Amino acid sequence: MVGPHAGALTDLAFCQPGTKVLEFLPTDHVYPYFYTLSEAAGLKYNYLLCKSLEERGFEAWGPSLVDFVVDERKLKEALDQLVDS
Repeated sequence: MVGPHAGALTDLAFCQPGTKVLEFLPTDHVYPYFYTLSEAAGLKYNYLLCKSLEERGFEAWGPSLVDFVVDERKLKEALDQLVDS
């Protein structure tokens, strides 16, 4: 399962143990919600840190409201690593 850090990843709760996960994690909202869910469900979690177009401080509350950029080279590497694991 591959997707951006967002509410749709709550569906990880319904995945079979061992399912491979790659989360696109924006730099302005780095919190382990879906890592924690993946660990609890026995999933093989990994993430790709993606540069947010705007940054906010750690004291910011709530989800990110800005876009982020996925580096294509890093995405290919992350997908290759996910397939090989």
